[in-house]
Amino acid sequence: MSENSSNFRVAKFLDLASYFLILLNVFLVPLFLNKQVSNIFIVSKNYLFFGLVLVNLLFWAIRIIISKRILYRKSFLDWSLLILFVISFFSAIFSVNVFDSFLGRTDYFTLNFISILFFIVFYLVLVNQLNTEKRWQGVVSVLLVAGGISAISFLLKTIFNISLPGWENIFNSVSSFNSIFGIWIVFQLILASSFLIQKEISLKWTIFNLVLVILHFVVLLVLGFEILWWLLLIGFILILLLGVILINQIRLSWFSVIFIGLILSVIFIVFGSPKSIQATLPAEISLSSAVSWNIANETIFHNTKNFFLGSGLGTFVVDFSRFKPLDLNYNLMAWSLRFNEPGNIFFTWLSEGGVLTFLTFVFILLFVLGFSIHTFYYLRQQGKLNLSASESNKKVNIIPVFAVLIGWLILWVSGAFSSFGPVLWWLWWLCLGLIVTGLFNLMKSEQIIKEKNLVFEETPQHSLVFSFFIILVMAATVMIGVFGIRFYLAEYYYTKALVSQDLDQSQVYLTKAVEARKYSDVYNASLARVYLLKAVRESQVAESNPEVIMNFVAQAVNQAKLATEISPQSVAIWENLAIMYNNAAPLVPDANEWAIKSFSKAIELEPTNPVLRWLLGNTYFGMQDWDKAIENFEKAIELKRDYVSAYMSLAKVYENKANFNKAIEYYSIILPVSRNNPEVLFNLGRLYYNRKEKGDWDKAEQFLLEAVKIQPNFAGAWYSLGILSENRGNKSQAVQYYYKVKSLGISDQTLENKIKNLSIVTPPATEE
Repeated sequence: MSENSSNFRVAKFLDLASYFLILLNVFLVPLFLNKQVSNIFIVSKNYLFFGLVLVNLLFWAIRIIISKRILYRKSFLDWSLLILFVISFFSAIFSVNVFDSFLGRTDYFTLNFISILFFIVFYLVLVNQLNTEKRWQGVVSVLLVAGGISAISFLLKTIFNISLPGWENIFNSVSSFNSIFGIWIVFQLILASSFLIQKEISLKWTIFNLVLVILHFVVLLVLGFEILWWLLLIGFILILLLGVILINQIRLSWFSVIFIGLILSVIFIVFGSPKSIQATLPAEISLSSAVSWNIANETIFHNTKNFFLGSGLGTFVVDFSRFKPLDLNYNLMAWSLRFNEPGNIFFTWLSEGGVLTFLTFVFILLFVLGFSIHTFYYLRQQGKLNLSASESNKKVNIIPVFAVLIGWLILWVSGAFSSFGPVLWWLWWLCLGLIVTGLFNLMKSEQIIKEKNLVFEETPQHSLVFSFFIILVMAATVMIGVFGIRFYLAEYYYTKALVSQDLDQSQVYLTKAVEARKYSDVYNASLARVYLLKAVRESQVAESNPEVIMNFVAQAVNQAKLATEISPQSVAIWENLAIMYNNAAPLVPDANEWAIKSFSKAIELEPTNPVLRWLLGNTYFGMQDWDKAIENFEKAIELKRDYVSAYMSLAKVYENKANFNKAIEYYSIILPVSRNNPEVLFNLGRLYYNRKEKGDWDKAEQFLLEAVKIQPNFAGAWYSLGILSENRGNKSQAVQYYYKVKSLGISDQTLENKIKNLSIVTPPATEE
């Protein structure tokens, strides 16, 4: 193709446009947030990333059509990535939740098949587009700019409470977890520090990187997480080792800055960050490494399929429910939570992808390290690393490439302490592409990247094959794009439904969401909830229509069943379905039986969850099936010996059976750990009052007074004190208690009559 031809110019334009899309990808993914979706850190970033990669693919296909040839740069990792693709596909096919494994979720992040597919394509785009050192440097520069903007926005919010437009009420643009944002900042700091020490860089580049180093260091001080200082320490040690080896390529004056940073990291590890600088950030709870390993171990040895392919990509929540250890019920912070991901990425690979996925990622690490070391020693043997200043034109500067490698290794280390969100996974793959293309730019070896140029001959047979291939690629790209738009619209409608205060409007939005993405358990469950609320609303109308009520209930049941068919292993779906049936019990006679079946299924999937047993017991309690209620409350207590709510419910059953001794016995068990719980004190006081044995009324008064001392606006306790005083003959005290109830905004005819009758005898004391 002639360089003067229009086809050549179009192909050249598309090539530049593809590179621009990469720069746009690198700039926007860490910063872009769209508040029109339910999860701004997952949905908005994923769909932006997918869209940009798809457009890149489309441009590539058009370039092939115009140039009549396929130019492909094959890297040493291509076969490894193909193996990862195949393993991910089969892991998703045989998953316990196929939909989550293939498409992921919108309410939390999972490493699903579609994500892995797009990450691999993104890597291939990087390898094929970053074919010059200038382009490589351009991507890194934009990455540093994005990091700087994210750091500035965080400091503005935490220190000055100023939010950039579109980022209101958001601490950072990278993740809902500030610890993940901290890992991003550590990576950025390591990258900027490495560039700062290299020789022969401009003053502007030096100032730029220095400002970034200071910014990121301040962010780490404000965050104050100890693990971040450990990661930074490891990074600085690796930079120092690199600088010592490449002493002729660094500026010693700036090299000392790295050493100072290392010392400061050690100081902050030992003594902690200054409390006066640290920001007050939302608490973060993650699963411990010990529990994560226990669940991953139980999962992979559960059966042969799990050993090789895991339970399925993005399905750790199923593994957690199935193998949740009993000891976790005694963790004050985490006992009632259902974790969607383990404590680190390694256990994610093991439990969700099996041993094959884990080994593939490890092999990629070893492969990259091997080629990096090989490149380093090759350049050293060629004498291109330690040349004198007069021979600088022959010198190869490897610091930028190895700086990215160090940052990538830090991501690996951080993965041992944290799960990754979409941005860190995107960064992991971006670094992988930068490392491979960077090594090739240094070594120019076909062992790293080999260019393959396939030119199609002007024959009917070749034209037919060529046309078929291109049409297939373009059709697949367009089809994926259409599905992506449909899914994005579904999320948009779902979000509109969440914020809507109008049930009818919520129904319209959710119906559109389900139509656009039929196989979403969340959308179907939400629509079921709206139908039930409409049934309740109709039942409260003066002239309600029973036929309309039953129609809404039937629609709610149908949508809820669809949700369970989509995710039959989801405990959350079965639990929500059961609670929905409980709420429908006043409208539908059989609703409690449906709730029992749903709770039983949830318990089957998550046998060590005491809350599910307690909820099932409450359902039996509402049906006045005391024996079944007692059985489930006792099982809840077996799972969690300090489960206050279960003891209270068990006591309530015995109170309803007029067995006050047994009820008081159960409240007495939890009293030592519930001395500051006004509800426990109030109920115990009530029970002593109703039992009426010798000394019981004194105890009743003691516990009721303790309850109102802790919660002064506890109207029920004040009213009970009034009844107790009235029955003891202390009418003046009773009147004061009743007036206290009235002062809290409680007023009914019974209370007014009591005050009126008792005030004839003794007027209430005037409060100061």
